[in-house]
Amino acid sequence: MFNSHNFHVWSEENPHAARTRAAQERFSVNVWAGIVGEHLVGPCLFPERLTGANYLILLQQVLPQLLDDAHVSAAMCSSKWFQHDLAPAHYSMEVRPHLNATYGQQWIGWGGPVLWPPRSPDLTCLDYFLWGYVKSLVYETPVNSAEDLAARIAEVAGEVRDTPGFFANVRSSIRRRCEVCITARGRNFERLL
Repeated sequence: MFNSHNFHVWSEENPHAARTRAAQERFSVNVWAGIVGEHLVGPCLFPERLTGANYLILLQQVLPQLLDDAHVSAAMCSSKWFQHDLAPAHYSMEVRPHLNATYGQQWIGWGGPVLWPPRSPDLTCLDYFLWGYVKSLVYETPVNSAEDLAARIAEVAGEVRDTPGFFANVRSSIRRRCEVCITARGRNFERLL
């Protein structure tokens, strides 16, 4: 399965590169997951179309239960930062007041106290690593249905949780990426890793 986050072509001249397309696009699911310390939180399946209203339901009702299920301590919950990308539902008028009330100055995203640069997946461990890793395992063999796809995602999430040192590697990688981003003065830095 092609992962656009991990596909880069570097050349002094136009390389005339062709991008491989996914061999399978019949089934799709909308999935949310998070990383808090040593815990993978989720995954949680969404309706096919993400809206501010159903994202707010996740934040208010589903996320607290996911954090409990992942055994994230209350101390860790109170000190965590919440980061999300630029999906319109993430910065909707319904969602921002909840994020402000719940996380105060500790949330990162469009319209929040800490703005997130557009198209910056190189600094989001879920984008630069987790989803690519999950997809590589999920799509090792053809998927037969949306239910099969959801079951495989849940199974791989369990493997991630049970892999010793996984989250230490994620933290080390994000630290290195931040250092290289600073060295590159915010410019593209993938080639430096």
